[in-house]
Parts: sequence; structure tokens; C-alpha cells
Amino acid sequence: MNSLLSSVLSAALLAVLTVSSVVLFVPQLVRLVRHRDPSGLSGSSLLFGTVNYTAWSVYLADARSWGLLAANVVASLVWYAVAFLALTRLRPERSWWLPGVWAVVLATVVVFERPVLGAVLGLGSLLTYTPQAIGAWRAPSLAGISPTTWGLTLLEGSVWLAQSVRDGLLGGILSGVIAVAAATAVLAAIRVRGVTPEPDLDDLGDLWDLDPLPDAA
Repeated sequence: MNSLLSSVLSAALLAVLTVSSVVLFVPQLVRLVRHRDPSGLSGSSLLFGTVNYTAWSVYLADARSWGLLAANVVASLVWYAVAFLALTRLRPERSWWLPGVWAVVLATVVVFERPVLGAVLGLGSLLTYTPQAIGAWRAPSLAGISPTTWGLTLLEGSVWLAQSVRDGLLGGILSGVIAVAAATAVLAAIRVRGVTPEPDLDDLGDLWDLDPLPDAA
């Protein structure tokens, strides 16, 4: 009975994780497509996330954690689209070279010390989320940030943490804790600073009815 309950709980967690991964960055993607304004988004976070999502797929495939892998692959595809749209409109920062260094570090770990990849990736989540968590408190405008995406990040991080505890994945546990903390920080900044972005639920409703917008001058 306990085994059946455990299997049902695991399946439920993975279902929630997969669904949240599918829709996690869709509000952010739609906001960028419609408004073409990446204000408040951190280019460094987007680049670090691109590197980390790719490396997570390698780690989860090695660990044969197929449910988490499927959720990660789906989330990766939407993240790549968000990163591309935002980075082509953000002004380059001097810190953008750091994700390249991080990619070299991860590639070295994969080749020479693959058993520690999970722990390195878990801590590496700090590189993805910290710039955005700090930037949300410092940016003059948060117009480009999707509150819905960060609310879903809070949900996904919580489920990712729970499933990683069940699977005994140290990297997943660290990543889940960091994602929850970062999402809480961003949502708190939106509420406390009084510069709340326009609600983006209407963007989701208009997902299939996107009118072309002129390029920004």
C-alpha cells in the first residue's frame, strides 16, 4: 500500500512539474513578443540559465531521472526562446562574458568529474537566479518582468525540491531551494517597490491573436 501511495505521489509531483514547466516561461515569452520590452530582465541571468538548462539535461539523463528530464527539456525550449528575444533587445553588459566561463567550467566537470556535476549545477543555480533577484530591486523599470512567470517559478521550485528529495538528487535539492528563494525575492520586489508591471494574463489570453508591432526605434 505504501509503495502504491509513493508511486501515485511521485506521478502527481511529476505531472505538476511537467505542466508548470510547460507554462512557466510562456507568460514571459508572450510579454516579450507582444510588447518587445525586456526592461527589468537580466541578460546575465538569461545566459547563465541557458547554460544551466543544457547541463541539467545531461545530468538528469545520466541519473536516469526521466520525469525530471522531460520537464527540464520542455522548460529549456521556452527559456531559449525568451533568452533569444530578450538578449537581442537588451544593451550588452560587461558581465555577459561570465556565463561563457561558466560553460567552460561545466564542460570540464562533465569530462573529468561527472559524479559531482549535480552538486555543481545546484550551486550554479545561484548564477541563474541571483542577478535577477537583485536586479528586481535595483532596475528603474520592471515592465519586462512577468509576475505570472515568477509565481510559477515559485511553484516549480517547490515541486522540483520535493521530487529531488524523493529521488535523492543533491543538485535538484539545492536548485529547488535557490529557485524558491529567488522567486520570493522577485515577487517581493514587485509588490514592495510599487513599480508593478502591467498584469500579463491578458497576454496569455491573446496568445493566438498576436498583432504585429513595429520595431522599437
